[in-house]
Amino acid sequence: MNFNNDTFKYNFKYNSKDSTITLENHKYVFWEGYYESNFKDYELINIKQKSKITLDSLQKTDCAMHLFKNAEQCLKLKLNDRVVSDFNLISRFIIKKDKFNYTFPAIYVGENIYLKDLLNIYFELWTLNFEKTILILKFDLENNLYHTYLDEFEFWDHQITSFYRNKKDHIEPVKTKYNSRNKYLIKHQPQIITIHSKKDFFQLKNITKKESYLIQINTNISLETYIILKEKISQIRNTNKNLEIKTEFSLF
Repeated sequence: MNFNNDTFKYNFKYNSKDSTITLENHKYVFWEGYYESNFKDYELINIKQKSKITLDSLQKTDCAMHLFKNAEQCLKLKLNDRVVSDFNLISRFIIKKDKFNYTFPAIYVGENIYLKDLLNIYFELWTLNFEKTILILKFDLENNLYHTYLDEFEFWDHQITSFYRNKKDHIEPVKTKYNSRNKYLIKHQPQIITIHSKKDFFQLKNITKKESYLIQINTNISLETYIILKEKISQIRNTNKNLEIKTEFSLF
């Protein structure tokens, strides 16, 4: 049987007191401990975005991972049915997938995740030649939609070298693109703008001339601030196509 639309919508009632759901006169109850799993529930970071994707479409993404913090605020990663703290496992997780069936991975982002936390995944993706990822930030239950942000990122060669030099069980990165900061500075001689918080956004107003700009991003900022910053930079690029704007994470 074929359906043109693979999403069915029903009205249901949810009782927060006992966590029961009533759907078409049927009551559903969650029995804690019935399912054996090491995975602990977490809340998405709850950042609203204009870009949205249906649950059905997202489920077709074969390469998706979860980044969240547990009750002790320790950073955790869920890969398939495994919950781990070792981000080295990302490369093995992705290589096992059919890379040609998707353009970029998806990351479900839990609450209290900062930019510096997310970079643990970005480093691994960059060395596997991924330069973008879709961030899953909020779920709209009523409309069955996830709020998402497509983020493009990059690292300098020396940042990759420094990051992996101090890692246990170091695996040589397979990145084929080279990105030298020194060569970039010599070639473009950019004006450098440093962003530590939203208070520094006023500096973006100075990006008006046909020049090159390098925007340094403090990795301690919240993920929401980071996304707002990237959206503002994108708007500036779209307004003036002659501008050369590059962003960098302030690391090492």
